[in-house]
Amino acid sequence: MSRPPTAELLSLHLEGLTLLSQHRFEDAEKALLKLVEKAPSHFVPRFNLAIAQLNQAEKGADRALQTLSKARQLKPDDPRVAYSFGIIHRFLGAEEAALKEFEQALRHSPRDADCHYQVAIGLIHSGRSAEALPHFEMAVQLDPTIRGAWNNLQLAWRRAGRIEDADRALATFRDLEATGTGRAHSTKYTEQGKPAEAIRDWSPPSASRYLISSGSVSELMRITGPREGGAAPFALVDTDLDCIPDLWIAGDEPAAWDLTAEPKKLASLPALEGAISFAIGDVDEDGIADLVISDGKEVRIQRGEAGRIPDFEERISTVVAAATDLMLADIDMEGDLDLLLASGKGPVQLSLNEGRNFRSLEDSPDLGSRQRVDKIIAVRDLDHDHDPDLLLIGETLSWISGAPQWQFSENPEQRPLTAGAPIAATSALLVDVDGQLGAELVLLQDGKLRILRRAGTVKDAPGKAIFDGEVSLPAEITSETFETIAAADLDLDGTQEILLGSTSRTSILHHIDGVPLLSSRSFPAAVNIVVGDVDGDGDPDLILEQQDGSLWLLRNDLDIPTYRLHAFRSHLGGKRDGDDRRTNLLGFGARLELRNPDHTVLAFQEGSLGNKARGLLPVVVGINTATHVSSLIIEWTDGVLQAEMDVAADQCQRIEEVQRKSSSCPVLFTFDGQKWQFITDFMGGGGLGSWIGPGKYAPPEPTEVVRIAPGALTQVGDRLRLSVMEPMQEICYADRLQLLAVDHPATQSCYPEEYFPVQSDPPSGKALLLQDRDRVFPINVRDANGRVDPDRIRKIDRIYAGPRALVPDLVGYCEDQVWEFTFESVPEGQRVALFLDGCIEYPYSRINFAAWQGSRQFSAPTFRWRKDAGEPWQLLGEEIGYPAGMPKTMVLDVSDIVALGAREFRIESNLELYWDRVFLASVKEPRPGQVHIIPLHSALLRDGGYPREYSEDGQLPATYHYDLRDPTLDYRAMEQGHVTRHGRVDELLAEIDDRFVIIGGGDELLLEYDASVLPELPEGWQRTWLLDTFGWCKDLDPLTGARDSIEPLPFRAMSNYPPAPGDEIPDRTDYQSIWNTRRD
Repeated sequence: MSRPPTAELLSLHLEGLTLLSQHRFEDAEKALLKLVEKAPSHFVPRFNLAIAQLNQAEKGADRALQTLSKARQLKPDDPRVAYSFGIIHRFLGAEEAALKEFEQALRHSPRDADCHYQVAIGLIHSGRSAEALPHFEMAVQLDPTIRGAWNNLQLAWRRAGRIEDADRALATFRDLEATGTGRAHSTKYTEQGKPAEAIRDWSPPSASRYLISSGSVSELMRITGPREGGAAPFALVDTDLDCIPDLWIAGDEPAAWDLTAEPKKLASLPALEGAISFAIGDVDEDGIADLVISDGKEVRIQRGEAGRIPDFEERISTVVAAATDLMLADIDMEGDLDLLLASGKGPVQLSLNEGRNFRSLEDSPDLGSRQRVDKIIAVRDLDHDHDPDLLLIGETLSWISGAPQWQFSENPEQRPLTAGAPIAATSALLVDVDGQLGAELVLLQDGKLRILRRAGTVKDAPGKAIFDGEVSLPAEITSETFETIAAADLDLDGTQEILLGSTSRTSILHHIDGVPLLSSRSFPAAVNIVVGDVDGDGDPDLILEQQDGSLWLLRNDLDIPTYRLHAFRSHLGGKRDGDDRRTNLLGFGARLELRNPDHTVLAFQEGSLGNKARGLLPVVVGINTATHVSSLIIEWTDGVLQAEMDVAADQCQRIEEVQRKSSSCPVLFTFDGQKWQFITDFMGGGGLGSWIGPGKYAPPEPTEVVRIAPGALTQVGDRLRLSVMEPMQEICYADRLQLLAVDHPATQSCYPEEYFPVQSDPPSGKALLLQDRDRVFPINVRDANGRVDPDRIRKIDRIYAGPRALVPDLVGYCEDQVWEFTFESVPEGQRVALFLDGCIEYPYSRINFAAWQGSRQFSAPTFRWRKDAGEPWQLLGEEIGYPAGMPKTMVLDVSDIVALGAREFRIESNLELYWDRVFLASVKEPRPGQVHIIPLHSALLRDGGYPREYSEDGQLPATYHYDLRDPTLDYRAMEQGHVTRHGRVDELLAEIDDRFVIIGGGDELLLEYDASVLPELPEGWQRTWLLDTFGWCKDLDPLTGARDSIEPLPFRAMSNYPPAPGDEIPDRTDYQSIWNTRRD
């Protein structure tokens, strides 16, 4: 962060802006040259100088290129720099270089309409018009006033045969042009796009200079008196979630203290009497904080109640352990908070939370620790492999590398924690001291401060340490000895200061431009420091423990209004909806990035660090003078990345996890002649590496036939258009997508014999015809709770007969459920099928792991039958299968048992299934002349964005919307391997040959089929479409087999996935090198 500008510099800055607005570019350059000379390390003057130069056409282009190069050194990822480079290159006729720069600008600012527009223009100039279309679409979606985008869009849509869309776009363009309300793009200043305009806002004088030099803290206020042996365990706790915590102190006279004004004892806390350590967190998944207490002999877990001062009278569990340090964290990645314990006499231990009950230490998994541990510092993903690791202090500073299925490793040789000899540290923190989104390791070694930089991750060569390279510290710091360290953003500028407590004073170390500087200001002495906003004004206050064991409040009286400072304050909630959840309900372990144009801040929800205790605080982050958070990115512990735009500041809020899957399947759209229709998802059965037990993965089923109802796909000219999009954090491997048309009278319906098989043989996928008037619906429906209104399953209306009771901490599971369907009669005919329209909420690998830990077994639908209510049920098939994914029709042949007199059918399962319509019908296959294979005309893989998922009718599941797409999604890419390059990919889809189109997040596979082969329909007939698919998909769930890489590639002959050592892998070297050249 650069030093804030002085009044003189701000004056020159305003002069330059004024001259630019008057289009006096040469005069503006002179003023801004003076400013750059006086402030060479500031980005804003340098960028504005480049704008003044590039607007002087040929005379200034070379100078502008040089100035932008220096600006890029100051801010390598700033999209405005790349965009302005693109403007100059295009002006000079270097279109290839211009497109490269505009694409870079778009990567760094994916929601910028001007960037999308300029990329689209560049693609057209490069002869890649088809790839330009989604960028024009995104441009008008993000900014519907861009005239040129509408004009180009109507031309592109017209070429694509979307005449009505093209006419609407042309009308919009003409209206904007006629009214003068649209934005034009040209070479003129202010018409080159907003990223090429001068930056008006420059940082005002920083409050940190006021705080640190003049002092902005109140006098010390005593909380408690001296205590022999030091203060009792204490922490800040906000159980009522109002963003104003109280101070909880254990010991002989445990109490809660109100610190909003003069420290005042609120109430006694009998539950903390005799505690030598405690921790706060929601362990029973009710959204209310519970209490974990150690008295040195045993650890008690007490249930909390809503309110400011709970009683904690009800005990949840007891763990026999002599623990002196406790931490709650989701160690097994299955959604609830487990308990870590350290004693200072042995290794760190784990008590596993089994959903409202804790296992003994002996029955819990071994963390692989052998070293003595005194303190648990943090549970974070230290090596960036997407699972939790442990940072510990004991004999030495150490770490335990986490991995799925309890594959933990203490201080692994291939990834040492620090370079060189082990460090004997007494205190340690993980703090992003330089604002680069990579937490540094801040520690005390023999009382001396050391700061180690981030270095190695899972991607680096073995042997590279996680932390390596030491930050050079001022001599005044290196010469002192300290008792304790803490971190606090005292001035709300988004960068944390390091507080260094000693027996004489507390020093403040802050960073400017990444350089550590010692403040001339210091605070009173402290041997322990706890940080939190105790009065709700947004800035952090300090609780200091002095050498005699007394506790004091040091209130931060930062003049927030005068310096126009703001802070983000929020509690987090993992609650997904009223019935189930994916993340612990107070959001412990969530990682946050708060992004504003000039600064990004990293934060974590980890409760709060106290003295021998861990409390509960909201996430409070200073955002300097920004009035809101432009973009808030939350990475929840279940892998979901959530983006919230324009998030309010200066208020206590609660942000809950979105109802968005971290992975699912690709989704299918069809063009009906006027708009794109969402059909369903598919390839769910081809899920690769789905965990079902230790070292076991479910065999994938790559075949699925998708029904497209008459009217959902309409011929335009000689073409039929379909779109496959990947809106999730996963990879799709599409080997064949064959389109068939089935012609039949309008009095009939056509369905494929289709469902996802679990223990049964795969269904044929063949087309089956039925007479609509001959459907037979059940007269009686029952579930485990009793009778269900039969009307609920007579028509497709998204009103379902669903599970009687979900399992909140196991998404995709329900309590054992049955559905019984009684038919008064059955259809006549040789072949009868049971039709079940429905959908399933898939349980992911991590959920299956959690269920396995709780001795719960995945049970797919088992089907039984009988003649009438007086007879015993007979087995049709164990775990036959289910409709795969979003709403589909499961078609099950029941001819043999109907012939034996079956009139009642029973389904048993513990999966989260929903039935919309159920009926019996007599079926037959169409004649050969009624079925037509439609040749693939073209397949184009391109950037398509992310279709929005929401429910138009308020019912679940939500559906996807092609015409409402986001240009980007906060998306965790598969980091290893390559996906298929953009462009034509027809030949990869022609046949099943183990050469597939590998589709990454945000990709669109646009398919056109040649409808000229189709005959005219006879009068009174209609056409049902079937998409016969063959392919797989793989997600990034922590338990998924081979989750980190696109490879190993699947193949048809593999015995399972990951492939077994004996499987013969086809040679695809040429295919890989030619087609798969792009990163996800």
